[in-house]
Amino acid sequence: MVHHKLVMWLKISYFHLAMFALLPTTLKLRSPLSRRFWRRVRASRIYVLYSFFCTCLVFIELPFLVPHNIFTGYMSRNIVLQSGFFVNLSIRMLGILGCYGFVWLFRSRLLQLFGELAAHWRFYGPLLQRLVGARALEHLELSLAALMRRKLGVIYGLLAASAYVQYILIPAATGANFVAMCMTLSHMVLLNVASIGFYTILLLLYHQFESVNLALLRLYETLCCYERSGKLYYSMEEQRRCLNHLRRTADLHSDCYCLARRFFCMYDVPNATLFLNMFSTTIYILYHAVQFSNSTINPSIWGMLAGQTLVTLNFWNSCLLMNMVDGVLCACNDTGQRLRQFTDLQLFSNEFEKELQRFASNVRDHRLVYKICRCVELNKPACLSFLCTALLQVIVLMQFDMGQKRFAPPSPSSIPMLPVPKQIGS
Repeated sequence: MVHHKLVMWLKISYFHLAMFALLPTTLKLRSPLSRRFWRRVRASRIYVLYSFFCTCLVFIELPFLVPHNIFTGYMSRNIVLQSGFFVNLSIRMLGILGCYGFVWLFRSRLLQLFGELAAHWRFYGPLLQRLVGARALEHLELSLAALMRRKLGVIYGLLAASAYVQYILIPAATGANFVAMCMTLSHMVLLNVASIGFYTILLLLYHQFESVNLALLRLYETLCCYERSGKLYYSMEEQRRCLNHLRRTADLHSDCYCLARRFFCMYDVPNATLFLNMFSTTIYILYHAVQFSNSTINPSIWGMLAGQTLVTLNFWNSCLLMNMVDGVLCACNDTGQRLRQFTDLQLFSNEFEKELQRFASNVRDHRLVYKICRCVELNKPACLSFLCTALLQVIVLMQFDMGQKRFAPPSPSSIPMLPVPKQIGS
């Protein structure tokens, strides 16, 4: 059984995705041993109608995203902010189109993938208690529940800070501008909920891969205890138990690897749009922070605090997502390091040694790699490059802004007025 705290946060994530119609169906599944299991994993008609309503509502909101008189405020003389606004808006629309278009075009494939994921979880769930141990598994699930709680807290804080900053940047307090701000916030919530779904799937994959490593660690400790006891050979019962333990662990790793590959391949385009939106949003927020710092925008003390909070939470949110991606890849690929520990042991049966070699060769030949659109490999160096590239783009925009201000003609109010000379004789 999964720990109740982790179940609670997973349910919260599920309700977020279901509310924004980012799931193929509601996940009310029967036992995988039932004959009607695959019939039950199908799209609910009511939920399909609800998804159609949500999709239409999101695309109806698109014409209201641009506030009236947007270029009369702090954007009036800054072409970088003007172009950045429309670029960020276009990328946000692309992300929404990628998420909803993917759900509608691949609904049947998503149903099959979710059914296989549920069957995998229900089949290997009872085995994890025996393979890993109750205490180690509880410690792992509590740490994952803390990560999920932190992710949701960061996203809610990010949305609150963004709402306040957008409120103080409204050019004029009109009803149309408030409607545009609410529409923009709804689209931001939608994209953040999509990132929550991506994070949840990564968290479940990390749970399975890390359970494999913990199961191998427990098997290694068991064999070490047998050797310290001074036994010259294992009994038949002990050999059979250790061999079954290794086979079950190898099957768990192989099935989880196949699910991870299918998930990465199927969610390639939506995840690419999410990362692109995250990149453009980071640049847009940082450039606004520059405008706050050089007094182009004159906020209050609360506006400064909200801006600093927005920048911090935006970086924190990006780091949480990228660390989870890197954690899944490392947990899968580091299984080979766990298997190398068994070379120190000597009391192996021939069958156990063959199974160990087969498992090691399978891990070595099938390394988990995540490439966005089969072009950019996402790992820890790529995550650091992401942050460095965002800062570099902001510096380039700052140089362009400074050059524009240097060669701009002076405004009439800034030209000093010379005194008019008096006429002679007057």
